[in-house]
Amino acid sequence: MKKEGNREFFSRVLEEVKKLPVSRILEKYTKVKPNRFTDADGLCPFHGDREFGNFKISDRKGIYKCFSCGAYGDGIQFVEDLFQIGFQPAVLKIAVDQGIISEKQAEEYIGGKIFDMDVRSVFPSQNEGGKIDGITEIAGPYTLDVGYRLFLEGVTLSPEHRRYLRNRGISNEEIVKSGFFTFPEPTREFLDGLHERCRKYGITPNVFKRIPGFYTHPEWALDTIHSATGDREYRYTFARYQGIGIPIRNPMGYIVGIQIRKDTVTGKRKRYTWFSSSFAGDAENPFIFGTAAGTPIHVAFPGKNLYPNVVFITEGFFKAEAVAKTFGVVCLSVSGVGNYKNINEELKVLQFKAGTPLEHIYVAYDADMAENPQVFHHAKNMAALIREEFPDVKIHLAVWDAKDGKGIDDLIQNGMVHTLRRVEFDRFTELYDRILERLLEKYSYIQKIPKEEVREHYFRYVFPHLSELTAG
Repeated sequence: MKKEGNREFFSRVLEEVKKLPVSRILEKYTKVKPNRFTDADGLCPFHGDREFGNFKISDRKGIYKCFSCGAYGDGIQFVEDLFQIGFQPAVLKIAVDQGIISEKQAEEYIGGKIFDMDVRSVFPSQNEGGKIDGITEIAGPYTLDVGYRLFLEGVTLSPEHRRYLRNRGISNEEIVKSGFFTFPEPTREFLDGLHERCRKYGITPNVFKRIPGFYTHPEWALDTIHSATGDREYRYTFARYQGIGIPIRNPMGYIVGIQIRKDTVTGKRKRYTWFSSSFAGDAENPFIFGTAAGTPIHVAFPGKNLYPNVVFITEGFFKAEAVAKTFGVVCLSVSGVGNYKNINEELKVLQFKAGTPLEHIYVAYDADMAENPQVFHHAKNMAALIREEFPDVKIHLAVWDAKDGKGIDDLIQNGMVHTLRRVEFDRFTELYDRILERLLEKYSYIQKIPKEEVREHYFRYVFPHLSELTAG
């Protein structure tokens, strides 16, 4: 039990922990490497990153941010979220792992183990391939679709969530088409229904073994053996969430992931998250067969594709659906501006389905890209990647003033589509790089440039040169 006199002890420990560079804290729990543009890159443990590039660490600002899943915070927040513990236990864990205090001192202060968890680092290591030990490899698109459709057959949409969607301008017909649902509780009744549907359709419950969001326990083994594989079958459950479930579909229409718009968020946590069970891969908990969601790309199709040789790319499900509906064009939705590594695979499938060469790509990220060089940097890298596979495709940026709407869906809902402008990507890059060079003469690092100055230079030297883009 803590004593009143120990408050000074914790204050001193907290003071020392706050002096630590955030990269030094994080490297105890995930892979970190130096980066000359930011202080360091890391592998994001919250969505099962396998490659560097999405997860940025800034020691100067004392924060990390994943541009793929949206995870954000300081070193203490990282440990809180990673181990699902409170503020004080997180501070003590960092202090022990960094050699500031001993394990015995931490246990004496907290009155035992920290939430029954050893204060030593318990997060599983990541090997050279980036795979987290204990996490099951994700299934292929067809198997994902089968498993998710079995799950979705038992869900409904609450009146409150329906009202929210209708207020966003989504019709009842579109709600049904998209498959929005209120995320269910994993009650015994729901899980019994899920198991019964597997038997009804002749599908092994082990289909959920490699599907993000689902997991099991060694003691939940059934008395049945899968005839095709000879594997013991298990009863599965799924992770708890509260919010609107959003099925994510690939170019073939398969459901390859589920994104969740959370009902409530606190602090700087993100509104959207992925249906994932990567936590079950932690060697210290009793669960098995957990799978990370990754960050699949959603493909929004219009009712009638008016421009089969054109594709839009934006960030976010609702934006992509709004673009497809308004412009009559296919739109890809990345789940973070840094999540574009599989973009060419999706574009190749779309080109094959259209039966005509892809000629134009429009990138329509949020209007605040004008003041965010990091977003511009990701867009620039994505364009370079696309050109490796599609050298003849013309890439454009769709841009507008943030006062008319932050995202392109806001712009559409506000009736301001006529204010859209377009620019050849290379021309935009030339203009934007020029203002960054000018600002870097005054500031030594891009991260130190105030957003207001980036925005001011953008509207003075870039925006006036952009030609108009109409809805047609």
